[in-house]
Amino acid sequence: MIVIDTVNEQMYELILNMILNRDLKPGERINLKEIARKNNVSLMPIRNALQRLTAQGLVETRQRVGVFVKHYSDPELRQIGELRKLYELYCLQEYVDNINKSELMELYQQIDGMDPKERAMLLLDERLHSVIVESSKNQFLIRQYLEMQNLFRIHMYSENDNASTSKREHLALISAIYKGNYRSAYIILEQHLNRTIEMYEE
Repeated sequence: MIVIDTVNEQMYELILNMILNRDLKPGERINLKEIARKNNVSLMPIRNALQRLTAQGLVETRQRVGVFVKHYSDPELRQIGELRKLYELYCLQEYVDNINKSELMELYQQIDGMDPKERAMLLLDERLHSVIVESSKNQFLIRQYLEMQNLFRIHMYSENDNASTSKREHLALISAIYKGNYRSAYIILEQHLNRTIEMYEE
């Protein structure tokens, strides 16, 4: 028997991935009935998923019109990137000694051996940045970062992102942290985040 919460979670992940993969594009109307029909579920788990995505800032409801994927302007995407930069640079500067070196090397090997354009690379990208924030061991800070995670994904998963450059930067960042070159690591992370911010016009 399928548990309702499991169906809710499945529909949430499905619609989230449709947005991140741009199967549902910014500004596009979401057809609830079509998604329900294709996945053989009722409308309720679709609505529950959309409520959750609305709270996270990924979709919006327009009265008497429908539910739409939220469109962020370039200046707004810059601001999202700047917020991410604030979290990550602070954590790297203050808590770098807490970072698990074994996990870092595992990430290095996984990133090094993967085609930068593979979907799985984005998950490794996310994990690396999360490791930096989690090093703070500050549950309030980590919770706030995770609550913003989907907006950071919208920023990170842009079609404009240069996957090969990101891969090189991630490997250099991990190497610098592992070797204890913390000043270099800070500069690499700052330049990496600045590059992703500068993709968007002010």
